[in-house]
Formats: sequence, C-alpha cells, structure tokens
Amino acid sequence: MRTLIDSLERCDQGNLSSIEGSDVEEEQMNYEDLDPTLIYSQQGNEVVTSQQPPETNTKTGVPDLELENGVIETEDEGKSKEVNTFFASVFTKEDLNIIPTPTAVNLQSELLHIQVTTEQVFKKLSKLDASKSPGPDGDNMMGHLDRNNTIMDEQFGFIKGKSTTLQLLKVHDEITEKLDEGENFGYDIFGLKKAFDTVPQERLIKMLINVGVRGKIVTWISKFLEGSRQRVVVNGIHSDWIEVYSGVPQDSVLGPILFMVYINDLPKHILGKSKLFADDTKIYGSCNQLEDSEKIKVIWTSQVNGQHYGN
Repeated sequence: MRTLIDSLERCDQGNLSSIEGSDVEEEQMNYEDLDPTLIYSQQGNEVVTSQQPPETNTKTGVPDLELENGVIETEDEGKSKEVNTFFASVFTKEDLNIIPTPTAVNLQSELLHIQVTTEQVFKKLSKLDASKSPGPDGDNMMGHLDRNNTIMDEQFGFIKGKSTTLQLLKVHDEITEKLDEGENFGYDIFGLKKAFDTVPQERLIKMLINVGVRGKIVTWISKFLEGSRQRVVVNGIHSDWIEVYSGVPQDSVLGPILFMVYINDLPKHILGKSKLFADDTKIYGSCNQLEDSEKIKVIWTSQVNGQHYGN
C-alpha cells in the first residue's frame, strides 16, 4: 500500500489521490479547493484533516535587555543569566541569630500530625473540581486555624466566605458612616513588593509553631520549603541554578495559607483601622486634626519584616 506521502506526490494536473483500504482511488480536486488552514495526515488507511492553529504576529522569547551599565544583551545565554539574577535579587537573607519571637497566641489545640485513610483520599478526589485550583491539601491547616480563631478578622484573602467585594463593602460602610457624622477621613492603600517571594522561611516556621502548627507537620512544611533552586530558560538556553532561600510557592495550595500566617499580625501594628486581602492593605481612620494623620500609618515591626513600612 502506498503511503500518504507517495500518494500526495502523485497529485498532478489537479488530481488528488486518497487512500481507501489497499486501493488508491483517484478523486478530482483542484488545488484551489484545498483549505490551507487544515493539516492533512494519515491515520491507519484513511486520510484525515485537523484544524491548523491560526498564524499570529505575536513574538515569543525574551527581547534584548539593556543592563545597568548600558550594555545591550542580545544572546540567550546572557538573557537567561540576567533574568535569573533579577528574580533572585528579591530574596530575603536574614540573620538567623536575631529572629524575633512572635507574640504568644492563645490556643485551644495544636496541629501535630495528620491521619489520612484511603477512604478519605477517594472521597476528596471524587469531589475535586477540575475548573478550580484549590484542592483539599490545606483543609487540615485551615481547620486548625479556624478552630483556634487564629486569623485576624481584618484578613479577607484565602478565607471561605470572604472576598474583595465583602471587604470593599465593609470599608465603604465604615467610611460613609464617619463622613455622615461630619468627620474627615484619611485613607491609604499599599502592598508588599514581591510579597510571596520575600517571606523569610525561618521566621515563618517560628510563626507556624506560634499558632500551634508543630510536630511532624511543621517539620514537613520546613522540608517542603528548604532546598529549592531555580533557573531561567530562554529558547532552550538555561542559566545556572540559584538557591531559593526565601518565599513560599504562590501557585501551590499551602503557599497562600503559609503567607497568611506570616502576615497575620500586621493589623496589630497599625495605628488606625485596616483591611487586608493577602498583603494588599487598606488603612483608614478619622483625621479631624493635622496630627491625626500620623495615626494613618503602619509600624512594620521586626516581628513582621524587620523594617518600617509606610509614609
């Protein structure tokens, strides 16, 4: 039996050969009738077509980079190195000898270990929604935090029943109420730069222990975070590996929960009212006198990130 390529080579004078079984049947077809967006292929003894992706003008890859010294980097090897170095520049390298002790939290229970049965795994898998990213991985962690009422009410991110819409409504109600009473109001919005990438991991582990995540669980989380490496690949050319010594994986299920624990005590250090969605923070309060504006600021203490953050 002739192959598809052999048959197509026999297309002359406007004739196209198609294959059926072991016979070659001549079928009249003009070249103008062929759809250029279709891909012609052979499956078994039949010639089939499939849709070809449309052509676009979108360019792929990394454009030429202008370095700090003014040099233009055009080679993929140099681009991968420079981009990887830039990504790594935000990592937090902290002195392990001066990590502060978190403020003690009143706990009703601890999370020391997790027991999982085959039946539980099957039940969770059968209920997974493929259209959503969160899975059951964080159930035990969030259950523990909920039982101990650990997460502050000001946090609206990654919590069931809360959302950005609910946060906005609450802030709107509080502000309009004060304005109706004739008060002046100050309001500010800010967030952490590269928030998930800058979380100091040893400090995070201390905070987890402080909220009752201990024993094998905190050991597992520590092992989950440590020893990570990264590199950048540009058109198949990769940079060297670089150690990732801070941060939590943002695209994981546990990552947002760990970040929420890390930033949880921020509202305690704000002079004024606040609402958070992850690290995105709204700060507001009455400003009837000039000195009252000083109350609308954040004291980002060493317990959180070792620096002041605000105007």
